[in-house]
Amino acid sequence: MATFMNDTFAVNEGTVCSICHDNFKTPRYLPCKHSFCHDCLYSYINSHCQSTESRLGFHCPLCRDYIPNICVNDDLEEWVRSFPENRILEKCVSSLGNKFCEACLRDSEEEEATHFCIHCNEKLCAVCTKCHKKGLTTRKHEIMSLGETSRMDVLPFHSKEEVCTKHQERPIELFCQDHEEPCCTMCVSTKHRKCETVEPIEKTATKLKQYFEGKEFDLLLERVEILEDKLMRTKTEQEMCVRQMENTSDRISEETERSFKEVIHHLQSLKNQFLTNMSKGVKKRKESYEKNINSLLDGIHCAQFIKNKLEKSTGSKSAVELTVVYFSGKKCFDRLKKYDFQQLQTIMEEKKPDIFKDIMDLTGVTDVKFLEKTNSVNTDMKKLQLCLISELSMKQKFIRDGTILSSGEFILSTRDTNRYGKDNDECFILNNCGEITKRIKSISKPFGITENENDIIVVCSGSKCLHFFENKSLNFKKSEKLINEPYCIAYLSPYMFVAYGDKISRITKSGSRVFCRTINIQPSVKHIISTSSHIVYSNRKTNEVVAINSHGTCTTVWRYSSPGLLSPCGLSVDGDDNIYVAGKESDNVHVLTKDGRCVHVFENITRPDFMKVDKERKLCFVGSMRKYVRVYEML
Repeated sequence: MATFMNDTFAVNEGTVCSICHDNFKTPRYLPCKHSFCHDCLYSYINSHCQSTESRLGFHCPLCRDYIPNICVNDDLEEWVRSFPENRILEKCVSSLGNKFCEACLRDSEEEEATHFCIHCNEKLCAVCTKCHKKGLTTRKHEIMSLGETSRMDVLPFHSKEEVCTKHQERPIELFCQDHEEPCCTMCVSTKHRKCETVEPIEKTATKLKQYFEGKEFDLLLERVEILEDKLMRTKTEQEMCVRQMENTSDRISEETERSFKEVIHHLQSLKNQFLTNMSKGVKKRKESYEKNINSLLDGIHCAQFIKNKLEKSTGSKSAVELTVVYFSGKKCFDRLKKYDFQQLQTIMEEKKPDIFKDIMDLTGVTDVKFLEKTNSVNTDMKKLQLCLISELSMKQKFIRDGTILSSGEFILSTRDTNRYGKDNDECFILNNCGEITKRIKSISKPFGITENENDIIVVCSGSKCLHFFENKSLNFKKSEKLINEPYCIAYLSPYMFVAYGDKISRITKSGSRVFCRTINIQPSVKHIISTSSHIVYSNRKTNEVVAINSHGTCTTVWRYSSPGLLSPCGLSVDGDDNIYVAGKESDNVHVLTKDGRCVHVFENITRPDFMKVDKERKLCFVGSMRKYVRVYEML
């Protein structure tokens, strides 16, 4: 705000835009009820969005409330036009100096106006106001004194949630299910005239109330909270990276100063050049971090706004407000998920000459290197998309593990929720539609499952056995007794590898005898798989995924860890030796190459137990929350 305001501004403060300090020109009001000129709002939003890479929303210039972008695209003009015009302020500006009752003026009479009708958008004198309040069609109109119209939060009689975004003079009465969009009667005859499902807004509100009572709404809120938490953690990490980079810069500067003191006369210019280049590099990267932090903060505010709106909508009594608030929040969330948030990583390095006696012959100093790496925070898999085929809820069962068989079917190991009902532990065979086709019963605590050329091998923790079943018929063949309690199993010809929690046994068969070689590892290892050349296991205690050589000394080949991977458990491998790691506590699945490099992250998978992918990468089975199995087509 300016420090000096003239008399005109003071008198007509209600008709003056707080951005340009001039009378309103095409005023538009925000959901927080504050109004601004169309052009001022455009310039303000444009300026705000330049500090972030995303265009998810902005803060009101006055109250700092977060205003999300609910438009389909990033067109700024369309975004500004989505805010309704404030006809009342526009009328007040256009009628400055006119103090007469507009109803009397139509009869060529001049009576001083004392009130203003919000519905009719006109000034009234005391007599007309009295008649207005008595008229059958106008008695419910909202009338206020002219002094009250100077408030900047005076809005037309429809709230923003109750008017159509396309035809702002018409109230919302209908809802298009095809586009998930509230609309007015004009929209139905234009944009939605070919839509199949258009229903009254009250009917949609009734459906939403039923939806709020189901688990899908709770799951949506949970996903919003998960994403908000990820964004806040990433923002904190980014701020820490900036501080670490500044500390590293300070350290390098001090070391450089100490080194240059020995030959200060000759290296003064080179020292200045080095520090200048480094400072420019740090400044440039800091700007990138600050811009990225603003984007993350924007996403956090958007997530918080969505969460508040969704929670608020559950108690709304207005059908229109309930529907509009929910679906506007849902659209904001869909938009938020699609935005590719980034996590920058910068490592500063500096290398000093080994022999300082040769400094006098140097013509330059090595530059500080900034090793940057960008990780996607909110990845929706641009190259791979998951299309849900079916969902299976395993009632009274705990999902353990599973594998995709050579036949294309999926075998799933489960344990009965009743700890004393071991006879009810089962393995289920599912087809590619997620339907149960066969069962294997009477096994104790089944866990890991693998398949070799002839058999399906099930690891049973309860009986400490390996059960062998014929591939096609599933007929029981035999059991092999183990010494310790086993968990998962992997097959890499000619060996089988069994995880015991704190060690892995390599099992070799010779005739009817079983020979074991133990590999001691860190505790908390239950899940293990095999690629074409390595054995890979996950460690939930250290949050690591480790690959070991399957021959000789079984030495470590590579390790993978990430701040975004918490409590890794179930593992899978596709035909290209890509490894899929389920992050139980981070609600995601990391996709690694055979050499341990992360190439994709499937986000927003609630507490995944595993993600089993077929060799052709066309179908996958995802276990979640120990009770759901979802079948996805990978496109």
